[in-house]
Amino acid sequence: MRGAFTLLELILVLIIIGVLSAAALYRYRPQYLLEDIDFVRMRLLRAKYQGIQYDKRYSTPDINASVGCVDLQKEAWRQLAIKKHYTFHADIITSYKTLCFDSFGRPHLEDNLTLNAPIAKPTELLLLRYRSQEARLILLPQSGYVLILQHPVNGVDSLP
Repeated sequence: MRGAFTLLELILVLIIIGVLSAAALYRYRPQYLLEDIDFVRMRLLRAKYQGIQYDKRYSTPDINASVGCVDLQKEAWRQLAIKKHYTFHADIITSYKTLCFDSFGRPHLEDNLTLNAPIAKPTELLLLRYRSQEARLILLPQSGYVLILQHPVNGVDSLP
């Protein structure tokens, strides 16, 4: 009858535990790009629903003109993240300054008026980059839905 484990058995168990813990750490590392995408997507949805609540065709003094709008500039996202106690990790690239939604939920770029024509074709709204990954947020016309295309960076991408 044996009284203890041999040194070889203990070393083998430690190696197995080390391999399993390394695999677990790799699997459960933070997904910063996905978290940033969710933050942006939720803010866009919030603006869309706020825009649906207010009919901006009829001006009244109690309606703020910025209701249903999102500032798309990099610094505005950083300030909003700080205000919401969130840390933005991805780099934000955009060609547009503002996105607004009208009372029908239709997106308008650079203006806040329902009478102006909404966007007519799918538009690349934002590009988020974090390390070797990037995600493009494509805004669909009429519906205001956002498609998210995520893929590794190939080094040749930029917004128009």
